[in-house]
Amino acid sequence: MSQQDFPGLSRRRVLQAGVAAGVSAALGSPLLQAAAANAQILRKIPASGEEVPVIGTGTNAFGVNDPAELDAIRGVLREIPGLGSKVVDTASGYGTSEDVIGKLLVELGNRDKIFLATKTPMRGDLSAPVAMIDQSFKRLQVTKIDLLQIHNFFGPKELLPHLAEYKAA
Repeated sequence: MSQQDFPGLSRRRVLQAGVAAGVSAALGSPLLQAAAANAQILRKIPASGEEVPVIGTGTNAFGVNDPAELDAIRGVLREIPGLGSKVVDTASGYGTSEDVIGKLLVELGNRDKIFLATKTPMRGDLSAPVAMIDQSFKRLQVTKIDLLQIHNFFGPKELLPHLAEYKAA
């Protein structure tokens, strides 16, 4: 399927619909709230025992500057914990998405309710892999990233030892 299969449908419209659905569920009837909460399938992280939903919020389109779009993203990040969700998945390769998420989580003060996942760079200067990952911490304005994923296997020999150091820290 392609964009041509869905004329008039854009990422912005999908995001707006998602926010509207989330707010409706949060503010709507108890039946809608129960349905939203029960729709989550949880899995335990073996090392910590923490349960997280298997479905999260992807943020490839969160790198925006428009005030209306920022308001929509703010609404998503504010409402998802109350809907039984908490996984927010981003990547350094998603433009300024990490910056936007970091700023809004600080503004909202709900970082402790979000399971934050990001990814290693897709490619780049592997002479400084720690610096590349450290940039994600700075952009997200956090000292802990809950899940650091490998975006692809570009330079695994250089990157994997550093990922082990982050895990230990």
